[in-house]
Amino acid sequence: TKLNNDSTLCSVYGSLGLYSANIETDYYRAIRWLYKGIQLAQQNNFQQQYALLLGNLANIYYLKKDTAGTKYALECYELGHSMRNPYVIYSGAVNSAYMYFLMKQNEEAMKYIHEAETLMLENDFYDQAHTYNLFGNILYDMGEYAQALEYYKKALETQKKLLEPNYHNAATLYVNIGELYKHQGDYAKAMEY
Repeated sequence: TKLNNDSTLCSVYGSLGLYSANIETDYYRAIRWLYKGIQLAQQNNFQQQYALLLGNLANIYYLKKDTAGTKYALECYELGHSMRNPYVIYSGAVNSAYMYFLMKQNEEAMKYIHEAETLMLENDFYDQAHTYNLFGNILYDMGEYAQALEYYKKALETQKKLLEPNYHNAATLYVNIGELYKHQGDYAKAMEY
């Protein structure tokens, strides 16, 4: 604020929002920070920051299990296409897939997660394990257990390649694979995971 650098301030608000969500698990505070960043980005016509903050906001709504985030995810996605920005499209696609998965509209979720995976691979985006995990969750929910297991294992392989592994994501992956084996009646494999 002292430097009157609104671009950096947008990033700070975004970071504070993510910190509130991921570290403090205070989703309402996270939403407040993200809204501040969104308003500032709108005022200054910072399109990319605005779109990415919308994507982060949609993700917070997903964590709250609130489908109100769908409009933010879709707006991020559409802005990404209008800007021809692969990362913004990816962010919007992943968050749209999360929202449709939350609403049990898995066919719609699949359209977005397929596009996200394609962009992720073409551009070598970070956090591939997270995307593969979501892909696996959607397939599992659709009853496509063999394919779901394939994506969960892709997520684990990708997770292991990271220099600084995300232990929360890895733990979630092990639980997801265990749940899948349990659902299929393979309790020994389930216990292993």
